[in-house]
Amino acid sequence: MSSASSSHFLCSKGSIDPTKLPSLKKSNQRKIPAKWTDKEEHALVLYLKEQLPADGPNFVKKYFNNAAQHLYVKFKLTQQGGEKNGATCQTKWANVHLSLHYICAI
Repeated sequence: MSSASSSHFLCSKGSIDPTKLPSLKKSNQRKIPAKWTDKEEHALVLYLKEQLPADGPNFVKKYFNNAAQHLYVKFKLTQQGGEKNGATCQTKWANVHLSLHYICAI
């Protein structure tokens, strides 16, 4: 059976204006990484220690968002690199927390 005799067409009906198509280019732009000073790391650990939940250091997202706000207020004039948001605070905590476990084990 040829496509000419079929009721289903595989080709487009009409022309396509390429300027109206959504861009298919991938953005290669990356976010600027946050740069942490020792003072900022220390402030993050102290802040989370003060907010420590009763069930241990299992912080939910709101703690990291609040920690980011705390760091912004405390270090807004000296912060370097990208934004320190809840996600970056959570990642930093995971790394620092893991390091603390290794140090305490020694």
